[in-house]
Amino acid sequence: MSNLKIATIFTALSAVLFLTGCGKNEQQSEKPTGILTTKQIKVWEEAAAKGTPEDQYKLAKLYRDGDGMPKDLVAAAKWFQKAAEAGHPKAQYQLGLLYHEGMGVTQNFQEAIKWYTKSAEQGYGNAQEKLGFMYWTGEGVQPNYVEAYKWLSLAAAEGEGKAAKGLKKLEGLMN
Repeated sequence: MSNLKIATIFTALSAVLFLTGCGKNEQQSEKPTGILTTKQIKVWEEAAAKGTPEDQYKLAKLYRDGDGMPKDLVAAAKWFQKAAEAGHPKAQYQLGLLYHEGMGVTQNFQEAIKWYTKSAEQGYGNAQEKLGFMYWTGEGVQPNYVEAYKWLSLAAAEGEGKAAKGLKKLEGLMN
């Protein structure tokens, strides 16, 4: 087989592994890890920069999890931000989580609420649940049982179990 064919096969295999999330590696070194070399990571970053919000979201998840590359929460936040700004609801939720927990970014509840809200307004149940609990507890906002009830109800309708349980407790507080 020619070097060109081998390189083409390797690139295709890397693409499949990247897009399917395979290649989990717990190692956190700065050297090449798992299946991706530093050069391959750069290629994925260039592709994500030119690609769709879904591509950016997938790259952010790889950085967040250290999947096939060193774990890098700052890089994860950067790529979640790009996808979130383009309207990707899961990226908006993930960016909200990073701001909520202060992972890869400075903890900022207002930013967390902003991104959870954008995601929740698109019907993403996880974001609706987080937002509901933040309004309930007053984390980063004035406590507001009506807003909490609204978001927890929507999250429960999306099948979020914690939201359904919280909703029952919140109903007791509101009566």
